[in-house]
Amino acid sequence: MKQWRRYAALSELRSAFEFLEQHADGSGLEPGRTEIDGDRVYALVIDFEPKPPAECRFETHPQHIDVIYLVAGAETIGYAPEADLGPVVDEDKALGTRFYADPEEYASMKLRAGGLVCVCYPEDGHKPFCLLDPAAPARKIVVKVAAGPIGS
Repeated sequence: MKQWRRYAALSELRSAFEFLEQHADGSGLEPGRTEIDGDRVYALVIDFEPKPPAECRFETHPQHIDVIYLVAGAETIGYAPEADLGPVVDEDKALGTRFYADPEEYASMKLRAGGLVCVCYPEDGHKPFCLLDPAAPARKIVVKVAAGPIGS
């Protein structure tokens, strides 16, 4: 988070990072959706219990970029390019999320509160909510940034 201004050239993400900077400790935010710029940019505050990776699923969001920041706890997020994922096995059209079976190989990112920010573009398959440390409650903020015209 301390280095986010290096990425300011990615103007589509500027409002996401500004929001995260203002709410880096997560206080004052209730779980659920917080409007930043209507459907173009909004934050989801999620309280969760990390699960074993076998209980988590790969996903993509064709219309949004996810900017993920942990404010409490720890989480492992799997990563694989969408091209390496198999066919869509489920879809939540209301959330704009496609789900996939695990690919044969994938990378993992370890996120701890106040540390790394993970940015997933529509073509970035990611497997969130995976256990990193002994199970402990976690809270994260996912800022959703429209990747193109809404509804395309």
